[in-house]
Amino acid sequence: MQQKYEFNLSIDGDTRLIELLYNNLIIETEKSYASRCGIEIRREKGSFKLNIVSNDIVSLRANINTWLRFIKVVEDIYKIVKGGDLN
Repeated sequence: MQQKYEFNLSIDGDTRLIELLYNNLIIETEKSYASRCGIEIRREKGSFKLNIVSNDIVSLRANINTWLRFIKVVEDIYKIVKGGDLN
C-alpha cells in the first residue's frame, strides 16, 4: 500500500486578497511541476483553501515551498497596490 502525504492551508482575511489569490493561482494548478502531486485550490466562505496530496514526501515538500512562494508574491503585490509597506 502506497503512503499518502497531505498538506492543507486555509487563509482567512480580506475578501479582495482571497479573490486575487484564487484568480491568480488557479492557472498554476495546471502546470507540469504539479504532476507528481494533486493540487486543489478553492474559495470557501471568505477563505482561500490549498490542498496538496502526494505519494512522495520530497515532492510534497517542494510543492509546499512553491505554493507558499506563489502566495507570498500575490500578497506582496496586493500590499504594494493597496499602498502599504511590504513589512
